[in-house]
Parts: sequence; structure tokens; C-alpha cells
Amino acid sequence: MRYRFGSAEWLAALHAIICERARAAAVSHPDFSYSICEVYTDVPADIALRPGGRTAWHAVVRGADVSFELKESDAVDFKAVVDYATVIPLGQFDTMGRADRAATLQKMSKAAIASGKLKMIGSPPAGEGPLGSLHDAIAKLTA
Repeated sequence: MRYRFGSAEWLAALHAIICERARAAAVSHPDFSYSICEVYTDVPADIALRPGGRTAWHAVVRGADVSFELKESDAVDFKAVVDYATVIPLGQFDTMGRADRAATLQKMSKAAIASGKLKMIGSPPAGEGPLGSLHDAIAKLTA
């Protein structure tokens, strides 16, 4: 099953994936701690969670424990603010765990930053860390 990016169903799937990854990672990394927030602007009205066409979520992972909220937070390790139309191709891009495709995704992100449509603050999760496969897992479910 695939879900429209940013929809309630997509956000529920994202939450579930983060919980699953945290539980699995806690076995070998019990002290792992990371927090992330994403904010989407110019979201279509039929799925926007906030006035003005905004949707936001943030997650705090502490070992196997996950707090997930549908609101913006600045108290995170990494935050991305991105235009909805810009994030769609990024969110749908599955790197398939391949270095060449990961490099392509990085180029896409850099182009979005250069255009002013994507702003990143802090450090994204490391590719090989406990949440490293998060992007590809949700990309596979993103329509």
C-alpha cells in the first residue's frame, strides 16, 4: 500500500516505521538518542494539518521509546522546512541502499536548498546509524 505524502495515513506509517526502527536499534544501541522535525509548507488544503497550508511532525527517540507529535518543534537535533511540491520527489526517492542513488538524493537535496525551497538545521540521521534506513522505508510507501 502507498500513501499520499503528508496525509494522515502517511504520517501514521511514518510513526510506525520510526517506532519499529527504534525498537530494533535499541537492541544494539540502547542509549541511542535523536530528535527530528519536518515542516512542509504550501501543503494542499485537503491534507494540511495547520492553517496556512502547513503540516509538521516531530519525533524524539530515546532508545526504544518514541514520542511522535504532529506539531513543529525547534528543540530537535535536525529540522527541515520544505515546500510541499519540492519535497514530493525527495520523499518518493528510494535509494535502495545504493551509494550512487544516495548521492543522487543528496544532489536533489542540495538543489532544493540552493533554490531556497528547503532549509535544514542541525544534523540529519547518519546513513548507517539506527535510523539510517528510515528514508527508504517511508519512500517505499510514498505515493
